[in-house]
Amino acid sequence: SKETHGNNDDSSLSNIHIYGIDAESSWEVRMMYAMHVRSRIIRTGVLLTAAVIICVTSVMSDRMAAIAASEMEDSKKIAITFDDGPHPYYTEQLLDGLKERGVKATFFVTGMHVEQYPDVIKRMSEEGD
Repeated sequence: SKETHGNNDDSSLSNIHIYGIDAESSWEVRMMYAMHVRSRIIRTGVLLTAAVIICVTSVMSDRMAAIAASEMEDSKKIAITFDDGPHPYYTEQLLDGLKERGVKATFFVTGMHVEQYPDVIKRMSEEGD
């Protein structure tokens, strides 16, 4: 019998050609279709899981930012930065002064100076948090 659109009996399913494989029986066609549906369900599940993770992460980061902002409003803060170091003499003096006062600072260093003064870099790292 010939396949017709809207006719779902077993004789019409036996003539369907799926993925380059001639199916001899409706069972084979149903199995191939089930595998196709299963792979689409898995892909959909993976995409939904990724979307949920992105949404949860976004909400959590927004909440954490709000908490941090409210905590920072309660006290005055200042950021201290030093650029283009370390310098073998001045950076050591700065580290001594910061340590004496219990003050934290951020040092932006250059690769050339890092290679030249590794001991100063190690001290900066050890004394920082």
